[in-house]
Amino acid sequence: MDLRKDFIDPSSSYRPVPWWCWNGDMHEEKMEWQMREFLDKGISEVFIQPLFGLGVEYLSDEWWDKFNFPLRKPKS
Repeated sequence: MDLRKDFIDPSSSYRPVPWWCWNGDMHEEKMEWQMREFLDKGISEVFIQPLFGLGVEYLSDEWWDKFNFPLRKPKS
């Protein structure tokens, strides 16, 4: 175990898992930009949190399309 290396570049098990708060229409272009920002900051996992003002009906077919969009996009 190299504490210095692990502190500078922690494995994913030690990184934060932030809430990804969704509201508005959640356009795929905006979602893709947000995902790139997460990855750029070393964040590879999130909790999706729908908020008041979400532009699609919660748990509708459209909701699941939006929910699955990040899962279909390759990490880059």
